[in-house]
Amino acid sequence: MRSVIMVASVVPVIGGVVAAHLVRGYLKNRDLAQGLLAIVMVVVITSPGLIIGPLESYVAKERSEEVISRGGCLEQRSLMALNAVPPGVILSHLNFGPGLIWATHHDGLSAPYHRSAKAMENGILPFRMESADMATYVRASPATHLLICRGYDYESDFVDTLANGGGADWLHPVAIDDDTQILFEVLRE
Repeated sequence: MRSVIMVASVVPVIGGVVAAHLVRGYLKNRDLAQGLLAIVMVVVITSPGLIIGPLESYVAKERSEEVISRGGCLEQRSLMALNAVPPGVILSHLNFGPGLIWATHHDGLSAPYHRSAKAMENGILPFRMESADMATYVRASPATHLLICRGYDYESDFVDTLANGGGADWLHPVAIDDDTQILFEVLRE
């Protein structure tokens, strides 16, 4: 990502040079195609949303109505419901860590920061594992709780089962006053 960001500043410069060349060609030859191409080039560089927005409905993938986003789980109201549970260490999907730290009295083990490989690993790997592997991983971590977003489509069949109301013998459901989150206490061996 850093490599993309570093060269991103070159795009408008190159686009400006190309647009200037096209405008010069239009002014010299009064070629309508070059003039329109220059306008399109400037719009694409300065406001790509004007081009991409109307096209999204044509290229969007079909999504099942049953699959929900994590947006509801990340709302302040939803996260604050976790404050009813005594402070603990919560293992959650990747982007939950910052919200947990901000809105609750809990500690988080996952965060989308490249400087903490373990925090990224905690937010990705266990949510791709099946029950036995996930139990081993979670029990080896300092996690006291596991947070799942209800109905979210995870990459693991086991975690999908948890997200749809299932359970496991190494997890104890914790009641919270929010229907978008599912919180489990991690039972040690």
